[in-house]
Amino acid sequence: MTGGAIGRIVRAPTMPSASKAQQRAMAAAEHGADFPLARTLRESMTTKQLHDFASGSMTGKPEHTRRRAPAHEWQPAGFRRKRTR
Repeated sequence: MTGGAIGRIVRAPTMPSASKAQQRAMAAAEHGADFPLARTLRESMTTKQLHDFASGSMTGKPEHTRRRAPAHEWQPAGFRRKRTR
């Protein structure tokens, strides 16, 4: 057998940060910042994951991304909650 991926290291694609704020938070956590979000990020992610999110260019990224509504708050368009007496 010749060629193919045998003997080559195949890297998984990195997950870039979605906004400048997320990138800054990941960088702060990676460098040991001591605020609650940074501590939570360090506990839940590896240093490699933190580095992958924190690295890269901020050019063209939005300052913040829109937050999604939690699943329990989401309702389909036109949905009206029934009144209870």
